Amino acid sequence: RREVLRIHLRKRGKNPDEVGNLDAAVERSAGYVPAEIEAAVKDAIIEAYTTEQPLTGELIAEQLQFMVPISEAFK
Repeated sequence: RREVLRIHLRKRGKNPDEVGNLDAAVERSAGYVPAEIEAAVKDAIIEAYTTEQPLTGELIAEQLQFMVPISEAFK
């Protein structure tokens, strides 16, 4: 999950090493498929920009709370 986060951050021009506490997003993303993690990264970038706050792992983790992972929805 960490590498998926890093890939999608880099894809959007963000340096994963500059994202604070990426571990929070890694822990929270258990059970999520890569596409859901990608969506959370995109949503967190938008949220950080619109609220003028730094992009953090916590912010990515917050975006995940608004999603029901496919692994749960289709048990």
